[in-house]
Amino acid sequence: MKSIFLALTLLLSFSLFGQLPYSWSPGVDPGWTSSNSGNGPSLDWQNGCNVVAVNCGGYSNNQNTSYTSPVIDASCNNASTILISFNISGQAEAYPDGSGGLIGYDFLFMEYSTDGGGTWTNFYGPNMGLTGNAGAGATWTLPPIPATNNLMFRFTFDSDFIVTSSGYQITDLQIICNVQLPVELTFFDGEQIDGKNVLEWETASEINSDYFELERSYDGYYFEHVATVDANGTTNQVSRYKYVDEDFTGAYDVIYYNLKQFDFNGDSEEFNIISIENEVGIFYVYSKQGDENIYISDSYKFELYNMMGQLVFSGEGNVIVTDSIQTGMYILKVGSYKQKVFVR
Repeated sequence: MKSIFLALTLLLSFSLFGQLPYSWSPGVDPGWTSSNSGNGPSLDWQNGCNVVAVNCGGYSNNQNTSYTSPVIDASCNNASTILISFNISGQAEAYPDGSGGLIGYDFLFMEYSTDGGGTWTNFYGPNMGLTGNAGAGATWTLPPIPATNNLMFRFTFDSDFIVTSSGYQITDLQIICNVQLPVELTFFDGEQIDGKNVLEWETASEINSDYFELERSYDGYYFEHVATVDANGTTNQVSRYKYVDEDFTGAYDVIYYNLKQFDFNGDSEEFNIISIENEVGIFYVYSKQGDENIYISDSYKFELYNMMGQLVFSGEGNVIVTDSIQTGMYILKVGSYKQKVFVR
């Protein structure tokens, strides 16, 4: 019995990025070479149903037939590996093995060559192929292989001597440059805590990552530099970052932040813009006739600094009792908002 590869549990759909060195045109014969050393019809383009298959429905016992590409230039300017994907539907003979898997008897094998067809390599190892039910259609993406200008690829369908099924139908093959994004951002978020905007972000992996740059905006269009945060270079580990912004202007209801990432080679990537509601908002101070205390328009946590930047008094509420504070000019800080006040 051949080794099996469980198509039922491993059919996945991927989002692919980068150059597209090669692809099949929908509904058009790819013009690859068909060969057949077994019984029944060959694996080939079927004009009646516009798919690559043994025929438009079903296959024979004791088949061994291949469909082989010409030499393809699958070189990439921005990646060292490529991904090959295709759409597959239909079914080959396989039965449950009693433990959630399949025992396969008929298979579709995928192999590649980088020396013009002199030697061939199975993507999954010797005698490993797809079997079982692929359903009405799913995208199968093969493991990455080296980018090359001398690529050949082939499908081989092989069946045993008893029992058949509907067979596989293949369409939409494409070869994609496997571009690795320098940073895989998991999240970028922020919230206001005690009048300070706390910004956090996380990466699942980083490649050649030099630093992050945070920018702030009060209108969502014009952004100003806030901070530069060192990145972790190259890592497959989760990295978490945090920055506390205390210097924003408190006179706006919403504050926007933008996150950028820069590589060591100077390339950059820009992520999504987030917004934080300013809970401090606009406040004003006032005095009452015959009363030397300072009054705030609403109840806040506040800090009072002298002109040397030294903390003189702190508290929470809407009244600053000034009995023990010397006469002079001070800086009142509510959250990130600062205002000069005079104590009599």
